[in-house]
Amino acid sequence: MRNISCNFCNSDNAKFLYKGKDRMIRKKSDKEFPIYQCLICGLAYLNPQPEWRELEYFYGGDYYTNVSADVKRNIFYRTLRKIKRAVFGAPNPKFWNFGKSEGKFLDVGCGSGAYESYIMKNYPGWEFYGVEPSAASYHLANKIKGFRVFNGDLKSANYGNNFFDVILMSHSLEHMSDPMRILEECFRILKPGGRLIAAVPNFDCPARKLFGRYWVHLDAPRHLFHFSENMLKEMLKKSGFRIKSVNFEVLSGSITKSAAYIFNLDGFFFDTPFMSLIVHYLIFPINKFIELIRLASGLRVITIK
Repeated sequence: MRNISCNFCNSDNAKFLYKGKDRMIRKKSDKEFPIYQCLICGLAYLNPQPEWRELEYFYGGDYYTNVSADVKRNIFYRTLRKIKRAVFGAPNPKFWNFGKSEGKFLDVGCGSGAYESYIMKNYPGWEFYGVEPSAASYHLANKIKGFRVFNGDLKSANYGNNFFDVILMSHSLEHMSDPMRILEECFRILKPGGRLIAAVPNFDCPARKLFGRYWVHLDAPRHLFHFSENMLKEMLKKSGFRIKSVNFEVLSGSITKSAAYIFNLDGFFFDTPFMSLIVHYLIFPINKFIELIRLASGLRVITIK
């Protein structure tokens, strides 16, 4: 464990918010992780922070699996997904390529490569790269044909200047011990005019304020930092990026799992990946409204170099 200053403004002037604990992987662990918020700039973070060798214990082999195979095979889940897509349209994987037919794509914190396995076959002109520190997830991602994955951190990958057309950081920045350094490295390796897409939980959302230390997306100790919209935009601009757009998205499990933590229903049918997805799909129209009024539990910022 190491004590840190604010990663953005380097201040030590911070207020205590919560004591977080692992409610997902190492549920029986009594270890608590204090979460503070900088009084100067507003960045929230664990302090002290575990080193990577300590954090590995808190990552399970299935941490990066968003939906288990048995849930995907469930007839009710599959029917709801078809109805949602028929009414609201299928997920659009094209948001990242901006009409380009070829280029180099990097996924920082690619996990098991689930996203790449979904999109690679549809974009033959693109070269796909990934960076993943977890050895278990790296071995899964490395099995995807044509996906060039580096096992380690972004800096150690040592990519060349102006190398990538698009860099995606989908819910990975909050896991990193030095987000400013990572964003600066992304700026170095991105081509002029290239896009960086950063998606993180929204620390300013009403759900976090309602559930407090039980908010599922605190996810201590894996989430080392917590970002509001303004905080993330300031960090990106300080790294050299120009903000193109900001979108909000409701993250699955924000209500069901947070409520389960409060009422000690962890492990019951109410608190399962299946139920989280069912609720997510059933209230999808409400979710879309929450996203439109910018109160959702997740945010995605698209930037240009």
